[in-house]
Amino acid sequence: MELLKQHGVDCLIEEGVAAKLGLKGVRVEDMEVDAVLSIGGDGTILRSLKRLKHPAPILGIKLGKVCFLGEAEPQEVEEVVEKLAAAKFFVEEVMKLRVELQGGVEADAVNEVAVVTSRPAKTVELKVAIGGVEVYSGLADGVIVATPTGSTGYAMSAHGPVVDPSLEAYLVVLLSPLNLSYRPLVASASGEVEVRVEGPEAAVVVDGEAVGKVGEGSWVKVRRSPFKAKFIRLSRDRASFFRRLKGLFEARTTVRRA
Repeated sequence: MELLKQHGVDCLIEEGVAAKLGLKGVRVEDMEVDAVLSIGGDGTILRSLKRLKHPAPILGIKLGKVCFLGEAEPQEVEEVVEKLAAAKFFVEEVMKLRVELQGGVEADAVNEVAVVTSRPAKTVELKVAIGGVEVYSGLADGVIVATPTGSTGYAMSAHGPVVDPSLEAYLVVLLSPLNLSYRPLVASASGEVEVRVEGPEAAVVVDGEAVGKVGEGSWVKVRRSPFKAKFIRLSRDRASFFRRLKGLFEARTTVRRA
């Protein structure tokens, strides 16, 4: 905070963090700012993006076990502040998803929408269609519809492909399908993905947070959101994505060995 002030940058602190520091804070929902600094892992970044009512570009300082969405390491904070103050950065805009549950609930996702069984160790019967064409029908633990940005998250853990976030596409990845011939799909984001729950009840999870449940015979529709997620990047080098990807693979290997 003092470093920001030294560079002439006014700042607000999230109320939970501020309380621990004995300072006055502001709810993220009430912030109207030019940029957001998020210190933590990918979950912290996703929650911040979800809570912002006045969208602003976000820059993540990596403090979590795995932080692929973050841009800088803790030891680089001084350099980050200097570049922010001098406007020496650019904003990367990536697609988001808009999910609609039968019954009217809507939400946006940066990483993914997951329709999963609401009963542990039990499967759910699903029908999945892309652009009106059915591509899967049968039993599974669930299905993930992810953005390219989300391809390095839950979808990758379910053996989905990694997709460059500069592209606009859907990733459709089944979770433990009974039909072993099924393979993850990548499709143009120009259409719509519809998941129909044939039974029993399923839960709908958006970026790791449950938003509702759908019963037998109900549908969940996923399409491209009219809004973008905005990330502050300190370099225009497209190779930086693949360097972060290599770091993610190495981090996951380290976590597994630990």
